[in-house]
Amino acid sequence: MLAQEYGVWDKLLFGTDYPFTTINATIDGLHGLNRMTEGTGLPRLDEARIERLIHRDSLELLGLNMKKRV
Repeated sequence: MLAQEYGVWDKLLFGTDYPFTTINATIDGLHGLNRMTEGTGLPRLDEARIERLIHRDSLELLGLNMKKRV
């Protein structure tokens, strides 16, 4: 919630607690964050920003180049 309030979505990287949880469970958890705010006065997270966080190329953001193996 604070990432949205402070406008710092671009400073977050997607990560998991693998091997303690799966990637899919973490993605499901991110998608479910807005369910926790139902019935409260808390703001909802921007779902499009959640999707961009999950799908953006973090290696490129970090300046890492993964060479394709032939």
